[in-house]
Amino acid sequence: MRRLAAFACSSIATVALGLSVALPLSFAQNANNKLEQSTQVSSTDFSHSESASSGSVTLTASWNDPQLGSPTTFHVEGTGGSGKYLFRMDAPSYSNPGEYAFESVADPSRGEWTQYTSEAASHDYEFTMTASGTYNFRFFVMDKGAGVYYLRLNVYIQVSDPNYPSVSDIVSQAVAQSEEQTDGTEYAKAVWLHDWLIDQMKYDSSLKWSSAESALTRGLGTCQSYESAYSSLLTKAGIENAETR
Repeated sequence: MRRLAAFACSSIATVALGLSVALPLSFAQNANNKLEQSTQVSSTDFSHSESASSGSVTLTASWNDPQLGSPTTFHVEGTGGSGKYLFRMDAPSYSNPGEYAFESVADPSRGEWTQYTSEAASHDYEFTMTASGTYNFRFFVMDKGAGVYYLRLNVYIQVSDPNYPSVSDIVSQAVAQSEEQTDGTEYAKAVWLHDWLIDQMKYDSSLKWSSAESALTRGLGTCQSYESAYSSLLTKAGIENAETR
């Protein structure tokens, strides 16, 4: 019996942009009263560094050259203001090389992406990039004592490694296989690509990974991942499709 799935639901370059918005005090999350002890690591210990400022507060993110398939550490620190900062990292997003169409790699409404740290001078985040292309990282700092409730730093990192092809390359290869191994009709290719995708990934019970990137390069994803990846495959194959919920 045929299986069916229900769709329910390295060269490096960086650019940084800053955005600040004043919000009411009630918007800020509660933090511990004591200042966390920060590590002795500073931005000078890293190869790359970008900053954004609002008033007297500056948010700086620092990192070394990333290697696809291995965790990259981002050291985020604040300066100025009260010295008591709350940090947050949003779910990173991904775009294929040469494109500027970013899809969030993970669900930004769940888990660690929604939570600020307790008060600290700095914080380290780790993330593993798994596909050639561009990743967008967004870091936030809140300094209630200085009246800064939303200061964001955007960092774009381009990565390339032939051992970690882009999502578009993986999609192109799969579509080429479908054309070789079927009679070439839309129906036959759609079924082949459906079954191929099911074999590539497992359902992510943690509900964290939610993109074509996670489906095709991490082997994990929610229903949104299945849908996004399958839509990319069908579109590349020239088969009309639409998202349904």
